Amino acid sequence: MISFTTFQDVIDHGIDYLGGNPSSQATRDCVRAALAAYRDLANAFNWTYLYTQSRIITTSSYDSSVTGATIAYLDSSGAYPRQLTITGDVWPTWAADGIIRIGGIVNGQTAGSTYSSVDNGPDSSSVVGYKIAQRVSATVCVLDEVISPNVDIPALTPFLMYQDTYLLPEDFVSQDQALYELNFGGMTYTHPRAWLFENRYIFAAGLPQFVSLPAWFRGHTNRRRSTSSTSADRGRCSRRASLPAPSRLAAGRTRSRA
Repeated sequence: MISFTTFQDVIDHGIDYLGGNPSSQATRDCVRAALAAYRDLANAFNWTYLYTQSRIITTSSYDSSVTGATIAYLDSSGAYPRQLTITGDVWPTWAADGIIRIGGIVNGQTAGSTYSSVDNGPDSSSVVGYKIAQRVSATVCVLDEVISPNVDIPALTPFLMYQDTYLLPEDFVSQDQALYELNFGGMTYTHPRAWLFENRYIFAAGLPQFVSLPAWFRGHTNRRRSTSSTSADRGRCSRRASLPAPSRLAAGRTRSRA
């Protein structure tokens, strides 16, 4: 007969170690110690038992040349700082995680030529991407404080928007091979430095080919993200651990390039 040690057994062992009649604070300490040991065990090695397939469902890009929508941008004179207003449509629900490309203005000045493979939409020889920080309403977004034009952009300006960053599952620990399910072969890992460079300097829409796994923290919450570009439906294989996860962990990104 096989004997199993349960999560409660570990807690009871801690309580017995403390004398069998602990205070409520000591009981909570035993629970936290068991959780910490559980996480340490699951993360001590890349256990093949924890390998599984996972999927990130991504969104299609939003091209104003197709929908007929336009935008106007007020850097400081709108109801909100860095206000971006859409006319002729509403912002998609994922807009707060989006990148919007509007032409060649960087820090109030016209940018030099930036490589792009986009054949339609705004000024394809010099498109610049800006981060959307918040979706205030169906027609108003706020751009990121740093990555924004710093100058007003007139009404009736066309644009292209896409989401390239996605939250991974809360129990995500690490990843082995990223796959795009509509293409043969796996995606190629690239260093976060290279991903950030290409994300800012080179814009190309097409099949996703690259994946990156940078990590960052917001407050005391570690968040993992995955990124991709303007194509729809990217798949990925990820390794997940079935363990209690009080917070989200590091981040993953997918980068696509034509």
